[in-house]
Amino acid sequence: MGIDANLPSDADTGDSFTTDMEMFDSLGVSHSITLSWTKTGENTWELDASDPVMSSDATRTTGTIGGFPIQLSFNTDGTLASAATVAADGTTTAADLSALSFTVDGWTTGAGGSAVALNLGTANSNNGLTQHASGDSTPSVSVETTTQNGYKPGSLTGTTIGKDGIVRAVFDNGETRAIYQIPIATFANADGLESVTGTTFTQTAAAGQYQLRTAGDAKAGTVTAGALESSTVELTDEFSRMIVAQQAYSAASKVITTSQDMMDTLIAMKR
Repeated sequence: MGIDANLPSDADTGDSFTTDMEMFDSLGVSHSITLSWTKTGENTWELDASDPVMSSDATRTTGTIGGFPIQLSFNTDGTLASAATVAADGTTTAADLSALSFTVDGWTTGAGGSAVALNLGTANSNNGLTQHASGDSTPSVSVETTTQNGYKPGSLTGTTIGKDGIVRAVFDNGETRAIYQIPIATFANADGLESVTGTTFTQTAAAGQYQLRTAGDAKAGTVTAGALESSTVELTDEFSRMIVAQQAYSAASKVITTSQDMMDTLIAMKR
């Protein structure tokens, strides 16, 4: 779960703000979590979270959250500096920003416990959380984006095939999953393959042993989905050959007709 937001540096110490985030349990049920942002001092904030509630019914608590509160420190240029977890007795323990997480246990939906990675950004960078002045008379937390990789239950709506041969299943909940990769068979001597019907060929000793490759690798081609192989015949050349053949046939027919007329004349003279 990731958060890109700006915490107002012009807020007063003790000011608190709330934002909401959606998350899904292992059964695909949607829940809402309220995040509380409290300014605890100059360039320091505390992030806390409420127990999740059902997205469709905010009065129904659906689990117990753990891993909060988290203490956040910012640099003088507004970038995120560090984070620390806060124990129940108030003691803090430095935490790696890239390893922050929280848990939700006791789901009332029957789902298994959730362990969620929490991405608040990179230290000394403007991605993720920042602390800049809001410029408003009433400061507030400005959430740019929130991301999470959970999904509600979905039904299969179709499949797609990429040039790399990967077949992906597309669901109506917005999820896409890679389910298979089509291999490409190559031969040492492709000209040695035996034509069966149309564009179907079979392996022969002359062609050699096949090798399965990933589409686009080495000598393997790429996969084009939703397309039929175009004809390898050059129509202009074939029409030219057809005209030549037709003219040759016509000339041969004239020769046969003339010969027949000569034979008829000879027979008539003999009579």
